[in-house]
Amino acid sequence: MGSKGRSGVARWQNQFAAALHETDAHRLAKCIEVAEAAVLVRLETMTETGAGDWGERDAIADALTRLEILKRERLGFYASSSIDRLRNAGLCVA
Repeated sequence: MGSKGRSGVARWQNQFAAALHETDAHRLAKCIEVAEAAVLVRLETMTETGAGDWGERDAIADALTRLEILKRERLGFYASSSIDRLRNAGLCVA
């Protein structure tokens, strides 16, 4: 994987890790929003360029599920999940 593809992986993973480790509830919502956006950008890149692999797609699906759990348990959000929206859009098969 080229350096450009690797930076896309690192970006979503770093944003995801930041959300997982955020302890302030007021900042958590923004961290989750930024992490989800980074994941969407990576999925779009993967779709357009064929970058990434099934392992990364599985990791993304897991990350989105964990972000949904954070939203529900820490912020009280109960909306349709990001992973369901991605599946419906054909961007995620996990």
